[in-house]
Amino acid sequence: LEPVSCAQLDRYEFFQNERDFVFNLTKVAEDLRMNDRAERKKLAPDMMAELEIPSSVYLPLCNSTDLWRRVSKTMAKETKVFNTKERCPVIMHFASRRGETRNGKKVDPNLDVAEYMHDYFNIGEEGAMEILAEGDEEEAVAEAPEAVAETQPLSWRKLLGREKVEVVPKQDG
Repeated sequence: LEPVSCAQLDRYEFFQNERDFVFNLTKVAEDLRMNDRAERKKLAPDMMAELEIPSSVYLPLCNSTDLWRRVSKTMAKETKVFNTKERCPVIMHFASRRGETRNGKKVDPNLDVAEYMHDYFNIGEEGAMEILAEGDEEEAVAEAPEAVAETQPLSWRKLLGREKVEVVPKQDG
């Protein structure tokens, strides 16, 4: 297997977080369905309060032309549960935020979902980054620390569990 680039890993992590978030939303409704009807309305706010929200997810029931709004927290007390014979529909409310900061700069708060995602993942050509061999990172950081820091997403360091930067732009020539 070829090592994945930083950009590929960042995209994977973004969509993995979104998929897990949607899974956890549906899991709340499914878990409520397995409880007694009388208990569902009491359990729902606590289940919503415990819901983990990844760092950069949005509510997927929107158009690509809607403004980008990152989900920041649940409004657990506002959760509404409807009891039916076979299902347990739930209305969930979330607080969201517009405007992001990336690399210390504010991102336009009026970007739509498609523009935000294009901007977020547009870090240059896919082949413009390479993974350094073991032990080469100190040399790369010493040569151009500001360039390395700008191209290094937080998710890569978190995934590897390392403090040192391991991805740098390829040199022309």
